[in-house]
Amino acid sequence: MAEKRGFMRQFVTSLLLMALVLSMNIPAFCDAAEDYCRRGIAKYSQGDIDGAIEDLSQAIKLRPEWSEAYVDRAIARTDKGDINGAIADATKAIRLKPDLPEAYQSRGAARIFKRDFDGAVEDATKD
Repeated sequence: MAEKRGFMRQFVTSLLLMALVLSMNIPAFCDAAEDYCRRGIAKYSQGDIDGAIEDLSQAIKLRPEWSEAYVDRAIARTDKGDINGAIADATKAIRLKPDLPEAYQSRGAARIFKRDFDGAVEDATKD
């Protein structure tokens, strides 16, 4: 059982890291929201999950229509164990930008932790 949990955690972590890397397509023009987002991503990569969530929340506050920031915060929230928050963030990203695959990937990964395997498969098979 412990081996299965270890595999699932490693699998979900890989999905989250992949989504994080894919979501780093940030335009060259910088503003405060992008600065907060970049700093949040940097904090996440250094293991400062709470700091990452704070900075990503600031980015979202400044630019509430930025779907990629919701995805990044969903990833951090999943890693922290705030699965409901992660699903809410990923769902918001999907509402803002329905063709953003990273949003479905992050929501699907969070759904695995809720044992919503049907929902996770549904998200994983979005075109």
